[in-house]
Amino acid sequence: YPKASNWDPVGNETLILEGNYFGAGLCGTAADPCSDLEIFLGEHACPYPARLSSTFVWCLTPVQPSSVADGEALTITLVVSGLSVVTSSVFSYRDKCAAGYYRSGVECLACARNSFRTRSDTETACTTCASLAALDPRMETLNVAAGSTASCVCPSNTFERSYGARRACFNCNSSETCATDTQLSDIDIAAGYWRQSQ
Repeated sequence: YPKASNWDPVGNETLILEGNYFGAGLCGTAADPCSDLEIFLGEHACPYPARLSSTFVWCLTPVQPSSVADGEALTITLVVSGLSVVTSSVFSYRDKCAAGYYRSGVECLACARNSFRTRSDTETACTTCASLAALDPRMETLNVAAGSTASCVCPSNTFERSYGARRACFNCNSSETCATDTQLSDIDIAAGYWRQSQ
C-alpha cells in the first residue's frame, strides 16, 4: 500500500494501490503487459504496472528522477482505459543521507573516523581514506561524518605534499613541528633552519 514518504530513491520497490475499480482481467506479465493501465507518480510513469484484480494494481517504483526533489509530494494518478483517476494518495522519495552519513535501514549514520561519503556517493557505505589510490594510506580524518576526500589529512609528525592528483604524506624531521593536517608550506621550521622550496 502506498506509504506517504520514505521511498527508496534507487527505485524497484513495490507500490500497491487499492480502489473501487481498475479495469477487468489480470495483466502485467512480460507476456501479457497491461495495455489499458498506466500509473504515474506526478508526471513520471511507474514501470511495469500490473492488475492483480479489479480493485488492486501495482508497479515497481522508478529511480528518483533528477527533477524530483527529496521529500517532494507527487500525486499518484492511474489511467485506466484512457480515463484518468487521481488518487488521494501521495508519493515522495525519502531524503538522501547528507554528506558524511550513510544509510542503515531507515536511519542515516555518521561515517566512522578515517572514512568519508560525499552526497553523490552510494548511500549504503562510506569510503576509507586508505582505500583510494590517490591518497596516502596513512591519511586520516579529524572527526566522524567526513563529507569529502578533503577531510582526509596527513597525521601528526608528517606533512602533505601533492603531485598532481596524488596526495602524499612525508615524515617530518627533528627540526620541524608537524601537527595533524600540516601542509609543506605550513611547517614550523626550527631556529637555525631555512626552507629551500615549497
